[in-house]
Amino acid sequence: MGKSQVQSIETFEGTLTFEVFQEESGGFAAACYQENIYADGDSLENLYTCINREIDKRFQDRPKPEAHQVQLIVYKA
Repeated sequence: MGKSQVQSIETFEGTLTFEVFQEESGGFAAACYQENIYADGDSLENLYTCINREIDKRFQDRPKPEAHQVQLIVYKA
């Protein structure tokens, strides 16, 4: 009988927290200080797209957080 091999699946542990602010110019900016990820967008929808793109870039070589592990704290002006 051959030895069975166990494949290790790495996953992201924890939560990424982004602080979202409305800029005076009318757009939005987000910062995740845990991973030094920054994004901005003209609308909240555009900002979410930019955040996802920046997460993809940051986690190219390691496990990426799932959607439920990304938290947005939105500060209203």
